[in-house]
Amino acid sequence: ACLADESCMEAAAGALGGLASGDTTSHMEYIIDALSRSKEANLRYPLFRALDEGLKIKSRGRASTMDDSARQTMIDNIVDILIKMNMDKELSDELKVIIAECYGFAASICPQSVLPTFESQLGSDDVQCRIMALVALKSCIVDSDQDIDEALKRTWMPMAMERLADKDVSVRRSATLLLSLVAHTKMLLVKDVLVDCLPPLLEQTKPDDTLIRTIDLGPFKHKIDDGLEQRKSAYDCIGIMIGKCWGDLPDQAKVVERVAAGVGDEYEVKLKCHDLLAALSEKEPTLMLAGLDGIIAPMTKTLSKRSTPNSVRQEIDRNEDMLRSALRAIHAMDSIEGSDNVASFKNFTNAICADQFLGPRFASVKKTGR
Repeated sequence: ACLADESCMEAAAGALGGLASGDTTSHMEYIIDALSRSKEANLRYPLFRALDEGLKIKSRGRASTMDDSARQTMIDNIVDILIKMNMDKELSDELKVIIAECYGFAASICPQSVLPTFESQLGSDDVQCRIMALVALKSCIVDSDQDIDEALKRTWMPMAMERLADKDVSVRRSATLLLSLVAHTKMLLVKDVLVDCLPPLLEQTKPDDTLIRTIDLGPFKHKIDDGLEQRKSAYDCIGIMIGKCWGDLPDQAKVVERVAAGVGDEYEVKLKCHDLLAALSEKEPTLMLAGLDGIIAPMTKTLSKRSTPNSVRQEIDRNEDMLRSALRAIHAMDSIEGSDNVASFKNFTNAICADQFLGPRFASVKKTGR
């Protein structure tokens, strides 16, 4: 009956998960048994939601009084189901994420038995298996100290970070999202491997022609960039590192170089890189000064774009947002001590100030910061 109403189903799944998080095994055994027998896709989702909730509470809660042997058997059975279910090619993306989260919570509960299974998943020829392990590791990361942390730092995070150079872009993105979470939440887990992480991460900021495909739309052709989301994720990760561990990064000049290069990328990437340039102008003014010349050409191209008389409101707003984003970055760079001594950049900002269209906008940005 609960399946007929989505909110009721979510509530029921949460309640069942809460019961299953207790020290008795009966409710968890019920979920495991139901999942092993269920052939209905619409029933799998609430059952996995219940399992996810139960394991999450159990992994974050007080020490369990459950017998070690009983807990071990329960987790082993759960992991077997998760790995088997993950191989189902018809699973929705949402359900794949829930299964991976369950895998990670199971590892937090019984790390000695579950973590070793990550090695086969991370090294699997199957893309979905590698993604599953990477998403699972995200569920193992919390901001408080855990017994699992030492194993993560010593073995599993270094192994996971090797996936930043994976041949599949979806796996690379999952590894990047994991690195972002760790950098934001518990930097110590990857601090020792930053020298290995940074080069493949920076490589992900470069457009890849092999990921661009063209589809025919009648008389028109439309290009789809399957690498765009990964580039956005990579720059997001770089932004976190600039804020959290800038002093620990091994090649800061290369980071500045790649951020500057992003100014010539697609709309969403440009916006991110404008913000990063502003942050770097404050964080690393000396390196930014050395790169001002290279920023002028892509910034000029961005600032020269204008809405047409036929543009719809959304296009006009997007272009205005882009211009102001660029001008904020330019203002931040112009505020660096010594920027006046870079003749080409000084001429560039002077031209902006003298421009009838850009001048008032630049003045507004200087005054309000927006």
